Amino acid sequence: MKILLLFSAVSLTIVGHIMRIGRFTLILNEKSISKRDSYESLAIGYIFNSFLPIRLGEIARAIRLSGGNIKKFSSAASAIVIERILDGIFLIIVIAILWIYSGERNILLENLLFPYTVSVLVFLLLITLLISTPNTIKSILFRILNNFPEKITIYVYRFIFNTVAMIKMLVQINVLREVIIKSIVMWFFYFTAYICLSLSLSQGVTEGLILILNKLFTFEIFDDTRNLVFPGVNIFIILILPAVGLLVISYLKNKFDAKFSSHSFQNMQVNGLIFSNSKIEHHFYESYFKSKNREFYKNYQEIFDQCEIVRDESGGSNAVISVINTKEGKFYRKYTFGEGIENLRTQLEFLQSKNGLDNFVTIEKYKITDSIISFDMKFKESSTSLSKACEFINDDFSTGIIDSLIESIVRQSPNKVNTYKDRLLYIESKILKNIELIDENCLELGIDVHKPLKINGFIYPSVYEMVDRFMQSNLDDIFSKDSMILFHGDLTLENIIWDPSAENKYYLIDPNVSSNFNSKESELAKLYQSLKFNYESHKYAEITEIAKNSFLFISHYSNKYSTLKNHLDEQLSRRLSRDRLASINMHSVIHLFRILPYLSHEKNKKKFIVLQIIIGLYDLEVNK
Repeated sequence: MKILLLFSAVSLTIVGHIMRIGRFTLILNEKSISKRDSYESLAIGYIFNSFLPIRLGEIARAIRLSGGNIKKFSSAASAIVIERILDGIFLIIVIAILWIYSGERNILLENLLFPYTVSVLVFLLLITLLISTPNTIKSILFRILNNFPEKITIYVYRFIFNTVAMIKMLVQINVLREVIIKSIVMWFFYFTAYICLSLSLSQGVTEGLILILNKLFTFEIFDDTRNLVFPGVNIFIILILPAVGLLVISYLKNKFDAKFSSHSFQNMQVNGLIFSNSKIEHHFYESYFKSKNREFYKNYQEIFDQCEIVRDESGGSNAVISVINTKEGKFYRKYTFGEGIENLRTQLEFLQSKNGLDNFVTIEKYKITDSIISFDMKFKESSTSLSKACEFINDDFSTGIIDSLIESIVRQSPNKVNTYKDRLLYIESKILKNIELIDENCLELGIDVHKPLKINGFIYPSVYEMVDRFMQSNLDDIFSKDSMILFHGDLTLENIIWDPSAENKYYLIDPNVSSNFNSKESELAKLYQSLKFNYESHKYAEITEIAKNSFLFISHYSNKYSTLKNHLDEQLSRRLSRDRLASINMHSVIHLFRILPYLSHEKNKKKFIVLQIIIGLYDLEVNK
């Protein structure tokens, strides 16, 4: 009888393991994972758990499942953690029932109930914070993570991302129902096995369950005298024998499939997006967790389906451009979802119309759904951004591109004009809103807003004084003289692509149409943003704080930029009035203000832009 009960315990545990594998595959949402991988990884995990504390065998399980690939390991680890949390919730319920039923409030059950309850609640609270609307606690978490080396940060982000994505998938009614059913069936077999083991050891059912649960889940294999607790039988029968049984089943099934099936086993695939480098992946995770859009990941999957994200070319608005790699080749893909979808739809329609802009933008293909919009523009390996090209092409080419852009902007004569309401909205949303960030950033960067600044050896007034003078300017009066424009291209030099094979030797990768307020002056100021304030170098600026409010920065400013700026000054001075030139200078500083919300955790870039803003405000004041 005893042998039969022990055999039943092992057999029932194996059945429970098989149910666990089915549930795990559902949590992982990975259809390509083979049964062999599932069986062997679970068996290896249980064998290691027999000898290692705090379930460290689960690490071996994730390694076997992922084949050592770190991205696959992150997915496997997330699924294992969720699996154990589900087990924790189930065990809390069972342990609480046993605790109440035992009558004597068994101390062994109390030792289990408290840590399980606390750990499950902490995990659920953390996940709730991560999937909720962006908040202060979440921002603190990201700031802490970003202080670690980038590789560690990426691994943590991957784990959090996979965990949150899997939980969002699990809370769908049909999936949740199936998971609950599999969990109940799985634990029915496990507890039936525990009962058989208890009876085989001449224990009462309740007492036996209490002892087994305590020894299995607190990992107390030895007592105070270093003797095996529960004669080691629980470890051998409940952990090792079923694990060995799984390996045997896996081996036999592998032999059977190899003989009767033409299908080969597949390795576990990586769910989600494909990134070519860690910086792009890092940027995605931050955007994902900070987004208020609940469909963020679903939209990204739809936008970047069956392609590799090579790099971001521009950002800082609802519409973003990335370089992608597809079976057809590389493209610039401009995309958005949520709030910006209608604006980009209008832009696409404008670009597809007969507007004489064929030399500027070539739309290769596009995609429009209710939730997203994207379109692909040509990409040539032989082309590069003007910010890079101007270093090796001759001055005639680069100044010729600047002349062509000025001409295309100045010659436009749209009927629409900017209204007072348009100007007011621009001032409120693009200036006042972002000026508030100056105080926040200065506090974070250790800049005293009330004391003068010393930048590269030159003394500038305090941040507070310069911003106050700027806000006393009659902005509405300055902008009221601006000329409206229908088409623009966000003309920082990184968005102007030098193409030696094109008629005009260039094209744009951030085409746009006018917003509520947009002007020729504002667009020409984008060139100043690059050439005067060295916008592209904010990515590479090296800044040293010599003393409080004293900074030295090296921004890799090139002589070619100086040449292009002088040429731009000459051309605009010849074509435009003094009032319009003043507006261009004002807009160029405002464009720097507008960058601040999009620099997130990158302190060096923030510091560079803040210092450039002060220099720009000072120049405005001096040149009045």
